[in-house]
Amino acid sequence: MVQATLSAMINALSLEPDASFLASLFKHLTDSILVVGGPADLPPMFVDSIVEGCKRQLVSIGERRKARSRVLGWEAEGRATDSADEMNEDSGSGAGVVGSSVGLGLDPDAEADREEMMLMEELEDFALEDMRKCLAMFDVHHPLMYTISAVKDLGGRWESEEEEE
Repeated sequence: MVQATLSAMINALSLEPDASFLASLFKHLTDSILVVGGPADLPPMFVDSIVEGCKRQLVSIGERRKARSRVLGWEAEGRATDSADEMNEDSGSGAGVVGSSVGLGLDPDAEADREEMMLMEELEDFALEDMRKCLAMFDVHHPLMYTISAVKDLGGRWESEEEEE
């Protein structure tokens, strides 16, 4: 019964598209593993499935973050709209709106979409953190820890924009 439950949770985390539910799945899987005796008592087949599920989710979250970056005009090294923001500041036409929807090159009606994207990224961050905690039970230096950090770095530009406002 315990193996069936763990197996169902592991299969679900591999396929779950909702970041908020994914975070809960990782948290509950981690708690369940601890309840049944910890990672040492887990069959290797389950550990391999968890790692494969993490890989799938990292690819999926990474692709979503890249798509969001393209929509907002960000590049890998920074915001693509920095020069537009600087021109707005220099001309005085964008004073006080740097980092707002106007500073991002989005029309004012897109503010709701921007806020939704911020929320999705925050939920993904929670899922990535719970994924990190789950993997750390098996190996604190697991190679996927670096991938989790890299996927987190694909996002996170929201904070610097909010500070500029």
